[in-house]
Amino acid sequence: MLTVIAGEDAVTSRAKLQELKQNYQKKGYSVIQTAPENLSDVLKNSSGVIDLFGNETVYFVENISSKYKGRTKTPFKEIVQSLVNEINIHIIDWENGKSAYELSGLKRIATHFEEYKPGKNVFQLLDFCYPGNLKSFVDTLRIVAQYQEITFIYALLWK
Repeated sequence: MLTVIAGEDAVTSRAKLQELKQNYQKKGYSVIQTAPENLSDVLKNSSGVIDLFGNETVYFVENISSKYKGRTKTPFKEIVQSLVNEINIHIIDWENGKSAYELSGLKRIATHFEEYKPGKNVFQLLDFCYPGNLKSFVDTLRIVAQYQEITFIYALLWK
């Protein structure tokens, strides 16, 4: 099973990833952070086997899409496809700041796909950011700051 968490709102998607880690730990799963290069070892060694203490294992990976590119069939793509078809192996992938369009190949094979997009008011804030429009900008900034991380707002304004 493969769950992909992605989206241009990296702060919210990362918070969801942390929430999933905590939920799996509370349920008694063994949570293991691994790299995309090690997925072949996960397939060889795990096969959904419960660990020594009777816990199932969940693997957290970041940016599988960095190696899952192009249309040609590669050994890495075959490994990922095999992991998706394994019911007993749970893999959760976090894609930093990528949209569903960029991850279309991964989206097709994923068991579960979640995308987090920035709110509409964030774009209104950017539209109001021009000289001579201080009142509208500050009013919108107060609204957006209630539900968005300050670092995310700063990054958008900086760009």
